[in-house]
Amino acid sequence: MNARQFADPGPAYRGVALWMLNDRLEPDELERQFRGFRDAGWGAVITRTFPGLRTEYLSDEWMAITRRVVDLAGELDAKVWLQAGYMPSGIPDLPPQDRHRVIIRKEREETTEMDEALLFEAGRWAYYARGMEHVLDLLSPEPCADYMQAAYSGTWGEHFGDDFGKAV
Repeated sequence: MNARQFADPGPAYRGVALWMLNDRLEPDELERQFRGFRDAGWGAVITRTFPGLRTEYLSDEWMAITRRVVDLAGELDAKVWLQAGYMPSGIPDLPPQDRHRVIIRKEREETTEMDEALLFEAGRWAYYARGMEHVLDLLSPEPCADYMQAAYSGTWGEHFGDDFGKAV
């Protein structure tokens, strides 16, 4: 690397900002912020949903806004990393068959929840398997494949696959 490249490195050698997206997303404001990241020297941003988001995640509006961010990244010679809005430990509406299961112990007289299956009883204790409502079963191939399709291939790949390796 020469002195000029060291003083003004390309995007591949610059920092990456974690861009927390919340509230109502407004395209002009997002463009202003992205330009601010680039002007401050960042080479890339990771888009990340955050509590308080009021623009519906993965809606047509969301995809149009993301398209604008991806196009802007290309214009600014920057990169954007599209992160799934819901990580494997926080997926809303996760089907019961895809949930991580834990073993819990209760006294035999305690009431059980709908998603608890009795495993065995010993003395005063009953042991149950319980599905974690929003946590993906990372030890089973089928739930993981479903998650990867829904969170990445079916969302980002379908809409922005032509930008992979370029602005994305």
